[in-house]
Amino acid sequence: MDFVHRKRVGSFEIAAHLDSGGMADVFLAYHPGSEELAVVKILREHLREAPELLAMFHDEAQIMTRLRHPNVVRVFESGAAEGLPFITMEYLAGDHLGVLARVARRREESLPPSLVARIALQAANGLAYVHDVTDEQGRPLGLVHRDISPQNIFVCYDGRIKILDFGIAWTRRREASTRTGLLKGKLRFMSPEQIQARPVDRRSDIFALGIVMWEMLTFKKLFKADSDYKTMKRICEEPIAPPSALRADLSAGLESVVMRCLERDRDARYQDAAELRAALSEYLLEDPGSHPKELIKTAQRLLAHRRAEKQQVIDSIWHQEELREYLFGDLQDSDRSDSTSIPAIDPRAVEDLSEEPAPDDGAYDWPEPAIEREHAPEPFEPIKPFSSGSPAPSFTREALQPQHSWKLPAAIGCGLAVVVVGLLALLWPSPAPLPAGGIEPGTGPGTLPGTGPGTGPGTGTGTLPGTGPGT
Repeated sequence: MDFVHRKRVGSFEIAAHLDSGGMADVFLAYHPGSEELAVVKILREHLREAPELLAMFHDEAQIMTRLRHPNVVRVFESGAAEGLPFITMEYLAGDHLGVLARVARRREESLPPSLVARIALQAANGLAYVHDVTDEQGRPLGLVHRDISPQNIFVCYDGRIKILDFGIAWTRRREASTRTGLLKGKLRFMSPEQIQARPVDRRSDIFALGIVMWEMLTFKKLFKADSDYKTMKRICEEPIAPPSALRADLSAGLESVVMRCLERDRDARYQDAAELRAALSEYLLEDPGSHPKELIKTAQRLLAHRRAEKQQVIDSIWHQEELREYLFGDLQDSDRSDSTSIPAIDPRAVEDLSEEPAPDDGAYDWPEPAIEREHAPEPFEPIKPFSSGSPAPSFTREALQPQHSWKLPAAIGCGLAVVVVGLLALLWPSPAPLPAGGIEPGTGPGTLPGTGPGTGPGTGTGTLPGTGPGT
């Protein structure tokens, strides 16, 4: 396992490298002094001289800071560290929808229609909020996600669904700064109006969510072809097969919902996510096989091995933190980045189950926060690119690597051995000189210092995240 040095970013301290996408590096972080975990997304170093991408990252932070909804990933803070913008988000325990579907397919299990409907229902609930969010003056932002896909719909072990990644979200305020002729998003989940470079609105997200439902029900790619041109042609022109053509057990009620989302004529689709949410709720009420807890049970069953692997990494982080406090707590070393190192999540150690990793960090894990925070939304301001004249950053994975690779067991063993030997040398009493008349009974040395009750190191540990009820 690789090691990287700890680094403070905002209120959190980087603990492990999760992954790197086309636009950002993503790290697992923790809040010093607590067991609160977070995910820190930092713009990649080589993009610091790209004004358009800096502006997009800054705009994403401004948008996400305003969002407070149970079905939308939550941002704790944003800012710049050593000249690079960062966003700190809640840590979610689970995996994105693409992983859930792929595990089920490998086990030759289909996802129950009611389960797909419940996932879409919560996603629609989040979209209904996103589409209606306002600025500080109460004016609608006209927010459109533009990148709804399985990689950006997160399934938590407790049954919650979260919408991720607003990096290419569109608002009315961004219209003037968005260049025409550019396709933004994952091609096979785009709406016809996106392909044709027409103005987008909330109905584009509904079309994309319809594609997600179709693919979760069939385990087939609806519009994917062997070239981008053919994919775009399928989206805009070719007939769309109903999912029942590939799955006989699908009810007419759910199929009608999916096919209405996929209408090429925007006026024939659901006009907003609230309308789609109502249709899905009606279907679930009429479905005798539906159960409110089926999403929790399915997520925990299919993703159990992934959950265990991630928990091992989290446990090792807390173990190293406790060891560091025990060994170095009395030194009051202000430069903590040089005092210890922490593991990176090796992609080879955890099986990658994502079908199509998002080019912009959409396939990452976003674990669940241990402590709720309340922050007032930041004012939504026009795009202000971050300054690019700052000193070279040190947040890349290479810069965080120590010069030597250490094995954790060996490092811990050596450290404990040194401490034990040092304590024995300091605390063992020196022999007293012999009296002239010899040693009389009852005059031997007294109790060794430090051996009385209550002087040993503390052994209590807090509850590890992910082990309490509801996880």
